[in-house]
Amino acid sequence: MMRTIAIFTSTFPYPPGEQFLESEIQYWSRAGWARVILVPYNASGIPRPIPDNIIVESTNRANFLQRIFFGFRALSSTLFWQELLYLYRIHKLRLRTCGDAFRSVATVFFAKHKISTIIEQYGPLDCAYCYWHSEIAYAACMMKRSGSIDHVAARAHRTDVYEYLGFDGYMPLKRQFGTKFDAIYAISLDCQTYLEQTYHIPSRIIHLSRLGVCVPLIPGSGSIDNVVRIVSVSFCVSIKRIDKIIDAIQAASALNTNLSISWIHIGDGLLRSDLERYASIKLNHPNISFSFIGERDNSEVLDHYASKAVDIFINCSASEGVPVSIMEAMSYGIPAIAPDVGGVSELVNDECGVLLPHNFSDLDISDAIIHLVGEKRQKFRDAARFKVIREYSAEVNYIKFVMSIRALCETGRT
Repeated sequence: MMRTIAIFTSTFPYPPGEQFLESEIQYWSRAGWARVILVPYNASGIPRPIPDNIIVESTNRANFLQRIFFGFRALSSTLFWQELLYLYRIHKLRLRTCGDAFRSVATVFFAKHKISTIIEQYGPLDCAYCYWHSEIAYAACMMKRSGSIDHVAARAHRTDVYEYLGFDGYMPLKRQFGTKFDAIYAISLDCQTYLEQTYHIPSRIIHLSRLGVCVPLIPGSGSIDNVVRIVSVSFCVSIKRIDKIIDAIQAASALNTNLSISWIHIGDGLLRSDLERYASIKLNHPNISFSFIGERDNSEVLDHYASKAVDIFINCSASEGVPVSIMEAMSYGIPAIAPDVGGVSELVNDECGVLLPHNFSDLDISDAIIHLVGEKRQKFRDAARFKVIREYSAEVNYIKFVMSIRALCETGRT
């Protein structure tokens, strides 16, 4: 029996972000049992290529009158007033948190409207698969009550899960909708535990479903000269702490005067020019070269790993889920240095890289760089690649996930 699956995203296949879906969507295209409709909440720019048998339905942004209408709907909704009552009970009833609650509820009602237009065109959905545990997913849960959606599933990552990332440690509507899902797929054990302990979501609803990357047939290569080549990939924003990488490279060079370092940062953002100026001051040394090459297509990043020597991948982010950027580098045999935040410890360990303490110092990273290019450098490279093959292979993880959604569709409506 052919099933209708709607995949609700933030922007994919349109830019920016959600690059990890580029791999997953290939496995949905092979699901001969399903008619798959890809529905980005925001759509602008040139879409990325996707398989021909995946339907893309771009919905319109809310216009001025719609924003007013759904704002009034939010103010008159029990969802909103129950959220204010919750804020009062936890002593976080402030102007900012009330505003966050209002915007979230208004977004739910607009998302519900968007989902309704998809159902009007394609009929009832066997499953609404929401890529984020956020307002679109909550709207789908409301539509399920009306009978137009049989099952609702959502992935849970980082910014849509960890409450401390919100203002005053608050994320709207999490508790009101926690038990309304048929399945929540956490991308890490850390995320799974957080959902259970913080929002008291029953363990029977939550499933561990790791993301994955395509493992290349041939690993990349390390340097064969005396240069240590380092790559980092992230948006140039404060939470990524790229300045810490700059400080660490300067420290490593100062402590090891014979060490030559070449660092490339891939990614753009508001802080890029400031970081380039900072690096030009801190890394002004004949043994150090660096380059900020801006945003690149995912295929270009992978081509760099395949064709250029790379010795170390560095991530210094203050908050993460399980970074796909690290998985991709490790799949080419590049060991990683990363802090113990979110689910990073499930990916990076002392066999395939260096897991930094949460409050790491410049010297921690400096020592890690020297450690990874020592006598055991090939063991680190082999272990990094094997870690991804064993636990983060797209071929394994996404086939398993797609089959999990199929099994969900074949169960009775809850």
